[in-house]
Amino acid sequence: MGHRMRRAGTADSAKPVSALCGSAHLSIAGKRAAALWLAMLCAGCQTPAAADVGDAGDASAAGLATDPNCGLPGFVAVALEDAGVTRTVCAADGPAWGLADAASETAEVRGDGTLLDARTGLQWQLAPLPGLDTQAAAQDACDKLTLAGLQDWRLPTVAEALTAIDFARHGPALGLPLLAPPTPVRWTLATRQAVGWTIDLGTGAVQLAGLATQAGAACVRSAHPLQTPPVPRFTRDAYGVVTDAWTGAVWMGNGPASPRPLMDAIGWCVKLELAGRTWRLPTVNEAASLIDRAHDPAIDYVAFTMGGVAIHSISATAADISKHWTVDFTSGAIAAMDPDGEAFVRCISGP
Repeated sequence: MGHRMRRAGTADSAKPVSALCGSAHLSIAGKRAAALWLAMLCAGCQTPAAADVGDAGDASAAGLATDPNCGLPGFVAVALEDAGVTRTVCAADGPAWGLADAASETAEVRGDGTLLDARTGLQWQLAPLPGLDTQAAAQDACDKLTLAGLQDWRLPTVAEALTAIDFARHGPALGLPLLAPPTPVRWTLATRQAVGWTIDLGTGAVQLAGLATQAGAACVRSAHPLQTPPVPRFTRDAYGVVTDAWTGAVWMGNGPASPRPLMDAIGWCVKLELAGRTWRLPTVNEAASLIDRAHDPAIDYVAFTMGGVAIHSISATAADISKHWTVDFTSGAIAAMDPDGEAFVRCISGP
């Protein structure tokens, strides 16, 4: 039986689930770029271990209705209505799975048209929905989908969609063996007033789009509830250094007051003397972990000053290594930039 889906509301800022320090994403720069990228590579980086999610059918939508994350910052509550019964599913809208790229090693392609990612506990529709739709039509199609004997399908949040992306790849930029359509732009669940977010599976770019935009979609469901996060997510010390309890990353809470080109930004972080730490530019995944689409600008502006700006990352784009990724906290977009383009600087601590 089909059922109707709606967003029950968005939470505030994301909260900690794991303590994952460093990032395997710096290998993107190492694989794809020249010496200036190699100089910034991280040694001894850690990636999150795959979670033991068990069988996807073990966690029903009814079981997720009591997920304690519902209503907490960093999670979206999605109400599913089936035969007059409303159930709530919690979807992460922040970096609940750490800072690592998607990896096929944690993916199980099942014979029922789905893929289960053991790292995130997300079960994906292996093939996309046919054709292109508006966001409302795509959401309705997922809502009515019956697949693998399950009916609690929905559009993914942006954070969930990014768990399928590997920024070291392009055409498609997928780390999970999902079937990419000829038109790779897909809808996500999140909306802000009259716009939503799309993600380009060809490159990994995330951008705002009018709700009437025609784009593809693939549905997802939560096969396993996430761990309840501790509170608060961010703490800021007397030096202005911000620790993220969700990811374990340590950030510079303040930044230079003017934008600058990439090489200047790299040097600024390397030369930064703050709290006895070493500093560098973040990878695109590290920078994206700070996006909070419940806020406008899309960042925790209490912890971070100058929140509504675009910042550089050290990650070269896979399609063109002369370009690099930027993360725009005005909108939550992730886009490519030429090396002489100017953006702001937010440094992360670490090797």
